[in-house]
Amino acid sequence: MSYFDSSDDNDQYDEFGQKQKRSRKPIVIFSILGLVAICLVAFIIRARSTNNLPEDDILLSQVTLTITPPLDTPITESLIPTLPTASLLPSPTTINQSSTTITPTHTIAPALAPAFENQLSNLEELKDYMLDLINQDRLADNLSPVKRDSYSDTIAQSHAEDMLEREYFSHWNLEGLGPDHRYAFSGGIESAQENISFHSRTSSSGTPISIFNWEIQLDDIQAGLMDSPGHRENILYPYHTHVGIGLAYGPSKGKVYLSQEFINRYITLRTPIAPPDSGKLIIEGELLPGASQPFINLAYEDFPKPKTHAELAETGSYTPQGEFFYASEPEQNGNTFWAELPINQSNIPGLYHILIWVNVEGEEVQAADALVVVGEY
Repeated sequence: MSYFDSSDDNDQYDEFGQKQKRSRKPIVIFSILGLVAICLVAFIIRARSTNNLPEDDILLSQVTLTITPPLDTPITESLIPTLPTASLLPSPTTINQSSTTITPTHTIAPALAPAFENQLSNLEELKDYMLDLINQDRLADNLSPVKRDSYSDTIAQSHAEDMLEREYFSHWNLEGLGPDHRYAFSGGIESAQENISFHSRTSSSGTPISIFNWEIQLDDIQAGLMDSPGHRENILYPYHTHVGIGLAYGPSKGKVYLSQEFINRYITLRTPIAPPDSGKLIIEGELLPGASQPFINLAYEDFPKPKTHAELAETGSYTPQGEFFYASEPEQNGNTFWAELPINQSNIPGLYHILIWVNVEGEEVQAADALVVVGEY
């Protein structure tokens, strides 16, 4: 965990030293031989140098050792999952099903954030402004703009408010859920790639500093993201189609949290359905314009475990925890595709990710990461 000071404003605190002066005492020695006057004590002036203490953003971040941003650059975290290419996908295999019946469930996660009273009356305007900044950066790189997505907005806003309210900064929350879990547990099917940023607006004495110009604040946040290679890569990923933006501000704490949830919307997918007496999962979906050649992976991970504040403080960039164990090319008729998939590994309870890849302009793009919960969670 590292702490960095950033001086984006020109405000300074001057501390003046106190001038100290010693009085001069003449020492007179009288004797029989006459009067001898001796010794004057010189002035000694002590002045302390002025300390310029920046009172602007103090940025807290968990960063990898390979990223060393300048001190005046906002430090943030990003989620850029490694997207396997077709040649890296595992070959289709057959998973032998046990006779034990496991009924998969599509459950809702624990409460993602406590009750929170938003302190920003113009929140929607600020989110639109951040969207403009994102798209300015994308257009400068000859990329298509992304659209704000109301569903992704909800996920991003929930995480930003949760980090502010429960005072942590991480892609994981205190329940141990990462961006893929939070998005999927809320009913989303797309794969979410997340950037987060934290700014502490306090003076050297710890007093919160009000934000009067939010456009300048958001300019600084986005500039910091673009100065960081991982976040820049996420913002400029060519195949993002939508983004959710979360912004939470606590005036009494002097803290600002931002969350950007980028998604790739290239398919629609029906809620996974599993026959009650079967260990297999039947899914059906439709390709949206621009997408072709769907390919399906299954990945497994154990149930996430809660994390303490200390554990969250040690986290950095997020990597999905699922391990691939199955791959398949679904049946297809026009833009409609369907498949019957095994959803358990030897009856092991846990989280089963349905990862769907599509071809977009010759590139393999992850379009979905739906979750199925097997067993008690």
